[in-house]
Amino acid sequence: MNRKQQRPAGRWILIAMALGFFGVSPSSSFAATADPNAAPPAVHTWRLASGDKVEGALVAYSMQSRIITLQLHDGRRAHVAPRDLTALSKLKWLASPVFLDALSQYRFPDGAVFHVIEGLAAPVTGAFLGVFLSFWMGVSMVIGEKKVGKAAFSFLRCVLYVAVVIVALGFVLHAISLSLGDSPLAPTIHGFVIVAAFVAFLLVTSFRVASDYGESGAMGFGAVMTGLVSGLILATVTLYLLPRFLEQPGLDEWFTDRLLSPLGLV
Repeated sequence: MNRKQQRPAGRWILIAMALGFFGVSPSSSFAATADPNAAPPAVHTWRLASGDKVEGALVAYSMQSRIITLQLHDGRRAHVAPRDLTALSKLKWLASPVFLDALSQYRFPDGAVFHVIEGLAAPVTGAFLGVFLSFWMGVSMVIGEKKVGKAAFSFLRCVLYVAVVIVALGFVLHAISLSLGDSPLAPTIHGFVIVAAFVAFLLVTSFRVASDYGESGAMGFGAVMTGLVSGLILATVTLYLLPRFLEQPGLDEWFTDRLLSPLGLV
């Protein structure tokens, strides 16, 4: 493959997708090879679409074969195709330093980035409307205010605050990755930072909602939590139950076919 400098737009799309938030059971999608002398870096749990999971450290990704190499606890190496991972494990792979290093010398196919943007437009719009619907339901059920316009105003202000939290989280995670690299402590610290960011998200949105509606912080927190539960139920039905009921491709297949395949990564 002729390798050139990666296009900046494509790299930022992949980083944005990865930031959007994340026992060995052998299967036919990977095979292990002996490598007892290698010391594993940070270990993660990689879940496969088949339902199996693999505990291992990502040590390599080949742009030629499109194969991920994982180092297991016992020093052996397992090989798995990105297509066989669940959507969340795909995001974990896309955010890994190993993948970003391999991507730095990769040239995307012509027009691939625009196909990805086109593929993301409708789902992103639908997700945004779904989040607003969940927010409006939470406010209506807890505070009793059913005006859509007022809910939209409060929701947009919350979105602005959440965007600030996400940007700050991205910078912190990037700084941790640069400082710790593949240290075994990195996943623990990443997890702690993500939990702290989630707590910050709950606090800022709860007080924002409480202020917008002239209620106490407890009422704002209740509205936000009700909205989160409603959103979780809506997402489960839309992304998991409905595709299976209609025998349509689910989130894992959509992620692969509509995003990764046009970019030539699987």
